[in-house]
Amino acid sequence: SGAASLPNRPPPRPAGRPAGCRPAVARTAAANMAIMRAYRRFRWSEVPKRKRQLTYVGIFATGVTATMNYKFRECIEIVGNPAQISNPNTLFWLRLLFGRTRSRWFGSLAELHVPVALRSPLYRAFAWKYGANLDEVRYPLDSFGTFQEFY
Repeated sequence: SGAASLPNRPPPRPAGRPAGCRPAVARTAAANMAIMRAYRRFRWSEVPKRKRQLTYVGIFATGVTATMNYKFRECIEIVGNPAQISNPNTLFWLRLLFGRTRSRWFGSLAELHVPVALRSPLYRAFAWKYGANLDEVRYPLDSFGTFQEFY
């Protein structure tokens, strides 16, 4: 009579498996072989050139960012943490977005040589966006080799 009055309970879990975990599904040898054949068939040279280039750029940008983040953390360890920064990653990203690094990048971007065919359209677009009067420009727009010279 006492067992009949118990509420419905789920069956007990097998020992050694945490709650919410499903048992591992073993792949068959045929499934493993199919996966290995797919890996062997993959040819990096068959990936479209644009996707390969984007992959290279992404890997490079990730490497540069990771190196800069590592150096930033190393600097905090050497100098100390007078501001009691609780999360150096947040400060790293804020400095990257709003600090001297960004200013240097845009400065070097402004010093890049602009091809002659793009000079006039680029400078006119800048003037239109910021309301600059191109009638006051002393020399033709094609004569400014970099954006910094035009500015």
